[in-house]
Parts: sequence; structure tokens; C-alpha cells
Amino acid sequence: MEQVDNKVDSKATRKARLTQYRKNAGRWQFFAVARSEDGKPNPEKIVIAGQRVIWQSPGAKFYLDWFDPVSGKRIREIAGIGPREPAKRRKLSAVSREKIAAAQRKRWANAKKVVKSASVKAAKEAAPPAKKRKLSAAACKRIAAAQKKRWAAVKAAKKAPAKKAVAAKPSY
Repeated sequence: MEQVDNKVDSKATRKARLTQYRKNAGRWQFFAVARSEDGKPNPEKIVIAGQRVIWQSPGAKFYLDWFDPVSGKRIREIAGIGPREPAKRRKLSAVSREKIAAAQRKRWANAKKVVKSASVKAAKEAAPPAKKRKLSAAACKRIAAAQKKRWAAVKAAKKAPAKKAVAAKPSY
């Protein structure tokens, strides 16, 4: 166990704090996630009674805590379940999300214009469609006759084994 400087973990020095919700001594509690020497959170260590403790048992969830500057209330949102998820999570403001959405709408509008203009050009430049091939009346008659002949053979095959099965039964 390492001694932790309490000043590093105070509300005044940080804007947001990563906490871990886990069971300790039969109770579910929030623990501060310890920080490494470079100041980044180390999700595999938590702070218990001012000491860094390596705690690698399953079932923990990670939360981000911060204080709202307007209301002064603490806000806590889940950041992930695995130890590497909190480091990957990125929080965007409403303004940033709106900018991204507007840029995406603009890209889609441009893509639709390009597709529409390309299809109009292709329709103008395309040659008239080739004539559809048709079967002659004689070919239709030959196909119909062959189909009738195949169905007659299938029906005859179904009737023939049924008669043999009935005759094959011994009588007592």
C-alpha cells in the first residue's frame, strides 16, 4: 500500500473525478480511483482510507463525478464496467454534439445532391433499353407439353407404389 496525498484528490484541484462502485465488507461503496505519477487515473487501484490498494475483483462499475458550476450540485454518471472503458469514454458538450450533427446533415445533403445529379446525367446519356426477348407461340406450346408430361409421370409414380404396397401385405 502506498500513501496518497489528499490534496491531489480534492474537489478544488480537479474538475472531474473517476470513482469505482464496488462491494467492500459486505456493503456497496464508492471509492476514488488512484492516480499514477503522471496524474492519469489508474483504474486497477482504488483509494481506501488514504492508501492505494490494488483491487482486482469482478463486479465493479466506474462513475464520473463532477460539480455543476451553475447549480453547485454533484453529478454522477456511469463511465463503464471494465477497467479500460473509463479512459476511452469521451464526453461532448451539447454545442459540440450539435456541431457534429450539423456537419453530418450537410454531408448527407451533399451526398444526395451528387447521387441525384449523377442519376439525372446517367438517364440522359443512357441508350434506349434493348427490346425484351419474347418466346414464340410454338416454344410456349412445347414447354407446356413437356411440363404436362413431367407432371403425368410424377402422378403415375405416386399411384404405382401404392398398389404394390397394398398387394404386398400378407393375409392371415
